[in-house]
Amino acid sequence: MIVPVMKNIMTRSFSKTIQGQDRGLVFHFDPGTGSLWDRIKGKRGFSHVRNSIATNWHPTENKLVTQGVNVPRFELEGGRKALLVEPSSTNSCLYSRAFDNAAWVQTGTPTPTKNETGIDGVANTAYTLTDDNGAGYEYILEQITISDDSNTHVCFLYIKKDTNEARFPEFQPNLSGGSVLVNHAIQLNTKTGALIERVDTGHDECGIIDRGDWWQFWATITNNSTGNTDLIFQVIPARTTTWGTAEVAATGSIIIDAAQGELNKNHPSSFIPTTSSAVTRATESGYPLWDLPVNVFDATGTAIVWLRPGIDYGDVSAGDYGILSVQGAASSLLYLDEGGNFCSHDGATEATVNVNWSRDTWYKAVVKWNATASKFRVGADSGSDVSWGTEQTFDGSYALGSYLQLGYGLFGPMHIGDLRIYNRVLSDAEINAGGSP
Repeated sequence: MIVPVMKNIMTRSFSKTIQGQDRGLVFHFDPGTGSLWDRIKGKRGFSHVRNSIATNWHPTENKLVTQGVNVPRFELEGGRKALLVEPSSTNSCLYSRAFDNAAWVQTGTPTPTKNETGIDGVANTAYTLTDDNGAGYEYILEQITISDDSNTHVCFLYIKKDTNEARFPEFQPNLSGGSVLVNHAIQLNTKTGALIERVDTGHDECGIIDRGDWWQFWATITNNSTGNTDLIFQVIPARTTTWGTAEVAATGSIIIDAAQGELNKNHPSSFIPTTSSAVTRATESGYPLWDLPVNVFDATGTAIVWLRPGIDYGDVSAGDYGILSVQGAASSLLYLDEGGNFCSHDGATEATVNVNWSRDTWYKAVVKWNATASKFRVGADSGSDVSWGTEQTFDGSYALGSYLQLGYGLFGPMHIGDLRIYNRVLSDAEINAGGSP
């Protein structure tokens, strides 16, 4: 399977309307400026909670940057600047930026050499990995201990772009130790970003993300409960000279940085640097904490939010994936479920619209409610104006907590774009005037 490249392009506005033209607007989050505006407090910052440092790909500098504790992260995804919100995750790959460490076992003499500028723009932090043996393979690997179960794990690696199509590197996350091994071998064209799965015994996935001068190259591997307890993270700089094959005569080099292995995950999250032990990034699912707009959720209103899920609906076996909570629970003002629906729950009744949402895809989600008419409904725009689910009975007020919260109960990363809340029910024409993804 050849996988298309996902590219970041120029920032563009989420909405064609502006604050001064929005009659009844009481709350607006603008990812372009990273600020909030509400009718009571005006333009202001917001409280963001994450009890660890975290990384993100800078939206304009095109490099990896590190944010401090409680500092929000913004990225350019699908051409739009957005807030990144993620649940907790752990990088189990040790010495994730030190490929000459003994944790990375060498076969032959690949000689990892720290002599290139890394993904963070710092000189001599990325490694050149070389196969100069035309009679055998030379590569590095790291072994990660896993449980004997049927769970999926995801690995990724950054590989520097170049124009060399005379050799093709290969990335192999493999599972071993049991009676039925699992192999996943994916080759990369470092010029074009094209991928081809040479071996895929577990029917897994792979992908490539365009990161400026780098390719972020990821793949999943799924266990089979046959005794496999080792995840082998293997990097071969020159697997072949002929696309999609394997041949020992291939030689050549690649430049690599930032390896990550996330257990029991099916899609990569942001990079977590490690040294001698695994490192966990704290959750920010359920945050930031924003004050609830006054007298809106027990009257009449419309909420519009642009979102980009980081996982497919089919990856959620059960439970709800919160987008916008007013109650301190995932099943609140706006959320996703395992059936591919956008949903809203007023505390008594659920309204839905089926979308079959996909990861790394922008959507405009809408919910509008009317306490006087006792009706509410959910809509979605995936590129051609809003479509509505069945109107449901509104019990007169949403169940309310203390804060408006983003990404409550996430199962994977999510990007949030323009968020607007109104104290009136908008027409379809007004909603569609804000543009489509």
